Amino acid sequence: WVVAAVGALAAAVAAAAWGEDGTDLPPLEVYSTSVSDDQFHTPLFKPFSLRPGESATVQVILLPRVAAPLSCTLSLESSAGTLTYHMDAEGVPNKYRLVPLHAQPIPVGMHYHPTIALYNPHKEVLQVKEVFTTDSFLHLSLPNATTDAAAAGSLPREAASGALVDADSVDSVWRVPPHSTSAIIQLSFQSHSPGKYHGYVHLKTTKGDMVVPVDISVLRGGLVPEPQRFQLVPVVLPPAGVDGAAPRADGLTLAEPVERMRAAVVSLTHTGAAPVHLRGIYSTSTDERVSVRGNVETTLVPHERRDAAVALVFEPMIAQVQQQANA
Repeated sequence: WVVAAVGALAAAVAAAAWGEDGTDLPPLEVYSTSVSDDQFHTPLFKPFSLRPGESATVQVILLPRVAAPLSCTLSLESSAGTLTYHMDAEGVPNKYRLVPLHAQPIPVGMHYHPTIALYNPHKEVLQVKEVFTTDSFLHLSLPNATTDAAAAGSLPREAASGALVDADSVDSVWRVPPHSTSAIIQLSFQSHSPGKYHGYVHLKTTKGDMVVPVDISVLRGGLVPEPQRFQLVPVVLPPAGVDGAAPRADGLTLAEPVERMRAAVVSLTHTGAAPVHLRGIYSTSTDERVSVRGNVETTLVPHERRDAAVALVFEPMIAQVQQQANA
């Protein structure tokens, strides 16, 4: 069981042994590894061979993205088939209040400029010595700075005259007073190709090294629903006619009591270059208990996100009422 803070690295070791010494077995060839959860990594793995009676270890690095219990299956592809190793871990909140950067899906060509801030829980000043990334699609700059550090991909504390940033400006930004929060670095991202981008920003400080995962989804031009898969959950709205059930701007006022239905709310993001007019919303389900609610006609301008634009509603009471009517 491994415990690691979000944004911090922890290492564990998985051991593998092959038979007993003197056993008439062929050598075990281990070719590659894979994990069922991308919060676990095996960056130092190299293929190896084991004779009977020999053993080896595989180092696993944990970089939690969430503060929660975690589990993962490590698979070793070998000449004897797939060998599996189950691992349990726990992500805990980061005392420096670092969190992964998970951007909402952005359209092709749009700029994304998040800022990484650092909290100092100590009684003395926390000094950031260096910030860097090895991912070419991420550009780094000082907060509110005009000089981009994309060419080097890092901002060292020792930056001197003629470098990307001067030492005085870095010192002023990267000295975090006790029990305070400071913006450390600003990221810049833009892509003209749709897809998912995963990277890391590394911080070297006087209190150790830290890592901030960055996950960005770039969408093609068009109307994109989010989420695209969901589970129906109980609706928390009162029925029409009850105090507090005033009509909502999105047209989702309900006519049934809350305990009689379940619903999933869908948001829409327009990633195209021209306005889109939504003419109608309907469900392809043949189940009469399923209906779709929302503004029947609306217009979304480029790069607009409409939260709770559509609700997919499941009403089990409809079937009961229909059965009573038939009787």
